[in-house]
Amino acid sequence: MHRRSAFYRLDAWLARFRRPGAGDEPGSVPAGPSVNAETLPATDVARAATTPEPPGPDPASGAPAPPCPAPPLAASPRPTAPPPSPHEQGRRLVTEHRWNLAQRTLERAARAAAGAAAADLASVRDVRRQLRVLRKWPRDVPAHLALGRAYFELGLGADAEATFVRVLTLAPAEPTAPYFLALEQAFRGAWPVAAGYYTRARALAPDLPPFADWYQVLQW
Repeated sequence: MHRRSAFYRLDAWLARFRRPGAGDEPGSVPAGPSVNAETLPATDVARAATTPEPPGPDPASGAPAPPCPAPPLAASPRPTAPPPSPHEQGRRLVTEHRWNLAQRTLERAARAAAGAAAADLASVRDVRRQLRVLRKWPRDVPAHLALGRAYFELGLGADAEATFVRVLTLAPAEPTAPYFLALEQAFRGAWPVAAGYYTRARALAPDLPPFADWYQVLQW
């Protein structure tokens, strides 16, 4: 069960480590159409009529006259960013650990569009549930494991790591905690640390594949 949960939404985590694809080579810029007064808008025609012609050379000295200054350009309005969606608002509240408000915001987002918002909502509900359990029973190992998985699925790596490290102390023979710690370290690119945690997890759960195979899955 813990292996299936560990790879839940794995692709979204791995997106942080994928190298962006190389962009297209810059091509030539196509020449614009020829411009004449008949095709210009009225405002452009009026602007052209009021633009002074550059003066000719000085007849006395024959030296060219200084160039005529260009007319000032009108300032274009700055684009305004769209307001954040309910899902984005909920994600921000998750990072702030404002669980009650995050749940209400994600409920609104999930009603508008299921999918990622619904998955985040389920994880937030699980966080709140396990925190309530741990307030009464702070050494409850299943609650710590469920809380760590929920943190992990929400992308809260530091919180997930602290929770699973706590499990290492409470239940040293539990393989779920070192497995998730290996996964978190792999996502950070700390492969030697990840290998150490994975070796510990595999010693407690021999059904796990060898580290080399697991590494290849994460590199895909």
